[in-house]
Amino acid sequence: MGLYDQINGNTTATADVARSWFQGFFQSRILGRDESTGAITTVPMYYDPEIDHAQALSNNLIGLGVAFYIVPYNGELAYSLYRCAVEQLGLYADEYKIEAWAKAYGSGLVFFQLALVLAIEFNELIVAERVRGVLETVAEPRDFDGGSFGFFYNFGESWPRGQLSALLMVAEVIEPGAWRRVFHNVSYKDRFTAPTVEGVDFPAMGLSQAWNDSDAGTLTISTHSSLTPTPTTFKITNLRSNPDSPAESISITRNGWEFSDWEWVDEATVDVRCLMENQTFVVHTGYHGPTGIGSGFQDSRL
Repeated sequence: MGLYDQINGNTTATADVARSWFQGFFQSRILGRDESTGAITTVPMYYDPEIDHAQALSNNLIGLGVAFYIVPYNGELAYSLYRCAVEQLGLYADEYKIEAWAKAYGSGLVFFQLALVLAIEFNELIVAERVRGVLETVAEPRDFDGGSFGFFYNFGESWPRGQLSALLMVAEVIEPGAWRRVFHNVSYKDRFTAPTVEGVDFPAMGLSQAWNDSDAGTLTISTHSSLTPTPTTFKITNLRSNPDSPAESISITRNGWEFSDWEWVDEATVDVRCLMENQTFVVHTGYHGPTGIGSGFQDSRL
């Protein structure tokens, strides 16, 4: 049972409908296949139900975008769409010419970025290395604004462009199978019982990490801000989620030093007072319960 199978703890038919549609109608009426080999020949841009027409493109690169959304429901079909596009891009070729590939990137940069993300998802690291070798030059990755990071694409602009940069950031954080694990993690609700950060004054101050280490019994929180440091507060809740860890026993460090500028709001919540700046808090909560990190997805390629 995956993420979309569960709403308030109840099983729904939503995921089954999606799987059935991809397995049946999508494959039989929308995809173009070679009658003798079954190989994918066309991946349409859209389907018009009024005239029962699938508008095919001259290439199969659109399949990369489709594959990204199909992965959680039908990994085999998603991989077929991905592989068809990657073969067309020449990324499987023994005598792969990175210079020739680099000249072609401008006609569909978003597809090459999708190829990178999916190559990592499917653990095809040679393909990922080939794509990344060009993208890291084309996309101009660099630090900016006192510790932030983004991709600027040589436009000479002060801030990274949203959609392209955001998609490529996925490739910075994803690991093989991670996208599918998000949807097949049956333990995802458990995170709501663990100590949680709330009330952050975003976007003036953001969080670069907030995670519970159930072995150490700690909650690590890193904040960042590019503004002039000004006073702010945030809350830490669920501090009595584990009955074996009395809330009164918590302690906090900031950047490795004891930190005392916090107070109890109620028996499960504290207010933390600080400045808007780059800093890391480690909250010793004593919580050793579930954190919502789980699997439930297995793939032979991983």
